[in-house]
Amino acid sequence: MPARFLQTLHWGTGVLHHRLEDMKKSRYTIEMISQILKEAEQDGSVRAVCRRHGIPEPTFYRWRQRFGDARERRLRELEYQNSELKKLVAELTLDNRILREGGERDK
Repeated sequence: MPARFLQTLHWGTGVLHHRLEDMKKSRYTIEMISQILKEAEQDGSVRAVCRRHGIPEPTFYRWRQRFGDARERRLRELEYQNSELKKLVAELTLDNRILREGGERDK
């Protein structure tokens, strides 16, 4: 049984009693959720994936809304970083060639 306690808040003239409970911990880690979302993308059948993992469909759609967009954003960020690094490598390669050619002319 989760630990419970009673919190009394004095607000204005009345007294408000509020029961607080420990939050329920998720059975699924972010990695597991990500894997389930990927599996549903590949399989194409959300209902079958939910049945296989024992999760309700609304939970799946909530996860997809919460974590699916984050994964797409991260992918776009990585693609952008990759293109920037390719540009940087190209510039450094060109600089390196110019320096080598300049050194060969001096000899």
